[in-house]
Amino acid sequence: MFNNYGNTMASDPFRKVEQYSPKSSPREGELTGATNLMAHYGLEHSYSKFSGKKVKEQLSSFLPNLPGVIDGPGHLDNSSLRSVIEKPPIVGKELLPLTSVQLAGFRLHPGPLPEQYKHLKTAPTRKHKNKHKKHKHKDGVAPPE
Repeated sequence: MFNNYGNTMASDPFRKVEQYSPKSSPREGELTGATNLMAHYGLEHSYSKFSGKKVKEQLSSFLPNLPGVIDGPGHLDNSSLRSVIEKPPIVGKELLPLTSVQLAGFRLHPGPLPEQYKHLKTAPTRKHKNKHKKHKHKDGVAPPE
């Protein structure tokens, strides 16, 4: 059987769209995909409250291990990166580049680690505390405490 375009009806994806559409419209008050759930449940105010403005994260929430108060603006205490670049801090000693002999200490060498340094490689053993566990008897009942 052919349709108006010369294709067979079985391969035409739009052949009987009517049979897939709902026979009756949804009843009043029935939730469908066309229902605005925010309006239906009265949550429009909450949605606009949380989606409208950006929540500013504190710097300390990203860098919890840094000491001191880091959440304040840096320009107040001259600790911003720009202030360090423009006015470098005055220190007692001048920073000098490392010499070639000093840099050689940071160079990796091929081969195994010398015996005198092997004890530095091993991490100290951690003491593991055993958790208190309740033991069950063979009959499946815990002993009275």
